[in-house]
Amino acid sequence: MLLARGFSFERDTPILPYTVALLMWAPTIGAILTRKVILGEGLRVPEARVWVGVLAPYAVVMAVTPIIFAMVYGLTVTLGWGHLDLSLKTFLARLETMAGHSLGPQPPARLVIAGIALGSVIVAPFLNSVFAFGEEYGWRGFLLPQLLPLGRRPAHLIGGAIWGLWHAPLLLMGFNYPGFHWTGVVWVCALTTLLGIFESEWTLRFNSVLLASFIRGTFNSQVYGVWRVIVPDAQPLLGGFGGLVGLGALAVLAALAWRHRVTLTQDCDSSAQDKHHQLP
Repeated sequence: MLLARGFSFERDTPILPYTVALLMWAPTIGAILTRKVILGEGLRVPEARVWVGVLAPYAVVMAVTPIIFAMVYGLTVTLGWGHLDLSLKTFLARLETMAGHSLGPQPPARLVIAGIALGSVIVAPFLNSVFAFGEEYGWRGFLLPQLLPLGRRPAHLIGGAIWGLWHAPLLLMGFNYPGFHWTGVVWVCALTTLLGIFESEWTLRFNSVLLASFIRGTFNSQVYGVWRVIVPDAQPLLGGFGGLVGLGALAVLAALAWRHRVTLTQDCDSSAQDKHHQLP
C-alpha cells in the first residue's frame, strides 16, 4: 500500500522507519493465523521453540557481533567504499535536514560516538530483539519446521529467499539501497539466506527461537548503530554490512554454522533411507 501511494525512504525517512518496526510483526501474525485457522494447531507446539535455552550463545553473540562489524566497516574504509567521519559532520547535517532547523551546540563528537557505540552493544540488542521476535517466530518458529522435511539445504535456500522477497516492497521504496532498488532485492535475498543459515542452525542447535530473535536484534543494533554514524557514506552494494563486504562476512559465518550443524531426526531418517535403497 505504501509503495502504491508513492512513499519513498529517500523522501519520507522520518515517518517510514516506525512503519517498518510495526511490519516486523507481520510474519508472526501470519504464522499464528496459519496455525490456528488453517492447520488447527495450538500455539505451544514444540517446533516453535519459544524459550530462552542456555545463556552462553547469547553472550557469544553480544561479544562477537561488534567485532564482525568492526572488521566489515574497517575493510569498507580501507577499500575506499566508505569514509570514516569521526567529526560527525555528515551525521549532524542529516539530522538538521530531517529536523528542518539548526541543532545548535552539540556535545563533543567522541562522547556522542562512545555513547552510541555503548548503547548499541549493551542496550539496543534487547530492545531490538522484541521487534525481531515478530519476524523470527514466523521464519524460524513456523516456516523452518515446515520446510525441513524437504531437506536441510532446500529449507535454508527457500526460507532465505522468502525472507528476502518479503522485504521487496520496502527495498523498492529505497530502503537501505537508495538508487539500487531491484539490485537491492537480489542483495537482500543473498543476505537473508546467509544470515538465515546462521540463525536457523543456531535455532536448531540450541532449540530456541528467542536466540534467533536475539541474534537478529543484535545484528540490527550494529546495522543501525554507530557504524552508520561514523561511516555514513558506505556504498550500498559494495561496503558496509549490506554490501559485498558484509555478504562475505556472512558467508563465513554461515559456513561455520553449517560445518558445526547438529544432526536432526530427518537427517538420520534420510540417511537410513538412502542406505536402504542402495542395498542390492
